[in-house]
Amino acid sequence: MASGRTAYYIRLLALVVATVTALMLPAYAHAHDRTTSYSSWYLSQWQAKIVLRMSEVDLPTFPGAVRKSSAFDAALARYAVENLVMLVGEQACKVIVEPHRMDAPTGRLTLGWSVSCVRDGPLSIHSDFLLDTRLSHLHFVRLHYEKGSAERVLSDTERSWNLGDEGDIAAKGASSTSTAGYWLLGVEHIATGYDHLVFLLALLLTGGTFMSLVKVITGFTVGHSVTLGLATLGLVRPELGPIEALIGLSIVLVSVENVWLLGPRDYFLPTTMAVLLILLALGSVLGAGLVSSLSFLGLAIFLACYYPLLRRSPKAESARWALALLFGLIHGFGFASVLQAADLPVEKLPGMLITFNLGVEFGQLVLIAMAWPLLRLAVARWGAVVIEVGSASTIGLGTYWLVERTYA
Repeated sequence: MASGRTAYYIRLLALVVATVTALMLPAYAHAHDRTTSYSSWYLSQWQAKIVLRMSEVDLPTFPGAVRKSSAFDAALARYAVENLVMLVGEQACKVIVEPHRMDAPTGRLTLGWSVSCVRDGPLSIHSDFLLDTRLSHLHFVRLHYEKGSAERVLSDTERSWNLGDEGDIAAKGASSTSTAGYWLLGVEHIATGYDHLVFLLALLLTGGTFMSLVKVITGFTVGHSVTLGLATLGLVRPELGPIEALIGLSIVLVSVENVWLLGPRDYFLPTTMAVLLILLALGSVLGAGLVSSLSFLGLAIFLACYYPLLRRSPKAESARWALALLFGLIHGFGFASVLQAADLPVEKLPGMLITFNLGVEFGQLVLIAMAWPLLRLAVARWGAVVIEVGSASTIGLGTYWLVERTYA
């Protein structure tokens, strides 16, 4: 029994190490996230002041320029004004105040500059920002004009926002992204949010009955809907870096439960995970990484309570909805990152939040409807090896994202 258990864990460990090693190749770097950036445009008398905001981890790289150097700042300034422009017809407005760094929260970068436009023709805002390296990038634009404001989401499929003449803008306003646009944004976010997709895959791997699947998905939906609403409405604002790291850890812990359900249901694996979480908490106390020690300790305590309950349950898989609910709370903060930094007007947030969340749910249900039958067919044909290899792979992915987002 002991030798069989040892061989089982060694085989899984080898698969995890192989996955992490593959992900460390340069081609995979930062390939897991839908990135976002934000700009506010203050338009007055054919001039505009622009404020660009983005995460530091999404900063483009420039040959020969080291981050946090004057050469890098100069290259970033050139890149910003060349890839985020206001046009009159096809003529770019002239930069009259050069890009300069502005105060920003830790982990964020803010640039400000101003442009002046010729008084002849329709205005538009065009963004190629980061699309040269990440075609899934979203850029949120908010236009402020004399009598109001409007918002637009620019992407690879819609790079320009046609505004009309400045007089038309003052008289009629500018057209914002529609309700359907925010629904589609939610669908696209889940479809290109690879960490969220891997988490859902890890939840689906062990199968179970259709009703148990419904309970799991309902738990995850309730969890992420609660925190998505709280964060987007500004009631809770956790830092994005630790949340992204914890999303990686959530993938690891769900996948470890898959391994436990498939193998010998003893205390070796949960005890090992709890010890590793305590070690990570000690590292955090010493200043290592972004995630707080309380987060690691809280999860260690959760595991110490959760697995004994699983062992007593006649159907251990039936308690998985609680795990999905807990980690859904974390993923909801990740979903909210798309909207909460967009400088959206308070009165429009509830409607945007609801339609965005409906888009996320639709995309999630489509994925599950496609993946679950295929996984069940694979397990029926090849047996538990599908769950074993799948869980080891998702442990590797989660570990890579946890380490990269916490310590890189």
